[in-house]
Amino acid sequence: MLALDERQASVLSGDNASTYSLHNPNRQDSFKSLSAYTSPLDEFPNYLNLPLPPPLQVLDQYVTWHSQQALERDANVHHRTFMIAQYQCPVSAGNWMHYFTSAFLWGILTNRTILWKYVTNDACRDIRRRWLYPFHPQRCNVSNSMQECHEILERAPWIPSYDEWSEKLNLTEDDVFMLPLEHSSKQWNVKHAVVRPVDVSYRHYPVLDIHPWSFLRLDHLIYDEDLRQKQLATPYGRATLKELARWGPSFLFGLSWRHSFDYSPRIRERVKQHAAVAKTIVTQNGTNVTRRSPHVLTIGIHSRHTRSDDDGCNVRLEQDCMRQLLNEYRAQTNAPNGTKVPCQVTLASDRTCTIDKMSNWLSSETLGCAVVVTERSKNTPDSSMHAVFNEHGPFSGSGFFQDMLLAGMTVRDAMIGSLEPTDGHRWRSSSELMEEAITYQRDMAYWQAGMNPERMPELVECTLKRGINVKRLAKQKG
Repeated sequence: MLALDERQASVLSGDNASTYSLHNPNRQDSFKSLSAYTSPLDEFPNYLNLPLPPPLQVLDQYVTWHSQQALERDANVHHRTFMIAQYQCPVSAGNWMHYFTSAFLWGILTNRTILWKYVTNDACRDIRRRWLYPFHPQRCNVSNSMQECHEILERAPWIPSYDEWSEKLNLTEDDVFMLPLEHSSKQWNVKHAVVRPVDVSYRHYPVLDIHPWSFLRLDHLIYDEDLRQKQLATPYGRATLKELARWGPSFLFGLSWRHSFDYSPRIRERVKQHAAVAKTIVTQNGTNVTRRSPHVLTIGIHSRHTRSDDDGCNVRLEQDCMRQLLNEYRAQTNAPNGTKVPCQVTLASDRTCTIDKMSNWLSSETLGCAVVVTERSKNTPDSSMHAVFNEHGPFSGSGFFQDMLLAGMTVRDAMIGSLEPTDGHRWRSSSELMEEAITYQRDMAYWQAGMNPERMPELVECTLKRGINVKRLAKQKG
């Protein structure tokens, strides 16, 4: 168990701790609307017979200390400190889900209790006014209710609510301090920023919030010893990060998201038949979908467009990435150039033309890949957003989360998407979110199969506009 300082130990000792755990989740709590919520570990039937891996051990301990049940039992709850984790969906879900997981992870690293808060339209306008967040003002006018969001995603019932506990504890806006941008590793000059230890410098603030312009992928903290020493001063914070990051930042973000949210039954039902088809394709080729196979290469493509006047019919970049992946795979397996590679591609895009053209090209006689695509329905709950954000295309919102669920279930080897900033081309937070979901599912599948993800090949990535990420291809975990 990770060591706590004296203050933390006094608050979280004895009867203040919860009996809730990842191994034995208590789902009969006050979140009656979330009664259908599925524990993430239920997706891995053998988990009760296996020791939890280090990142999940940390999360399990955190949930025991900070769940809704723990707060209800805590006689010293007024002495706790908190971290607000804001979110909304389906509008700009890639951004907002990363805001949430950023706060989620800082909450764990500083041992603060995470409180969820839904960003309503009024709250959106307040954020734009108070924190000068540079999004289009009409974004706050789009239909974006919590009910609509929960038709797509269900929030984990163990996470306490800010609205509930701020009222119980008489917390006001004056009690909330917004962490500055210097703590965001998505700011590319982060190494040159003036940074202070988050777990010490802001300890006297009862409630912390993450600036909504911030992302925290933890890459810099994980790989940069100097920055880690500056931003985490306590032994608890440093030891916690080390254990959380054991399987890498993509797994960590995927873990944080999946243990905070679940896909709604409606989304799962839509995806189930397509996942079954994908599993059949792989099985027929003698492949175990939980491991990298020399027989069938499983690849995910997320083609996200950024301009409303882009119809998605130009798929040259996607095709170039696909060719590079196949060529690199041939080189690794010593196959002659031009050898047909058995492949399965899970295709996701916000443009109809992209899906049609890529499906035809991938399944052509030259490549012969099996193509898996989710149900394409334009009748999504977020249809009102299209007049404002045409760049997102007709399959955004619930359509994206269908794609994300399917990709996590079917992709094990490689992903093509807007995964890194390049000259003249922005990375897309939705591509990052999908890559994190894939990494989490594949590494958990390795774990359940008795294999150490630290010793398995990383997910190969090809960034649109830039080409294959050779370093990630060559690097082996561990």
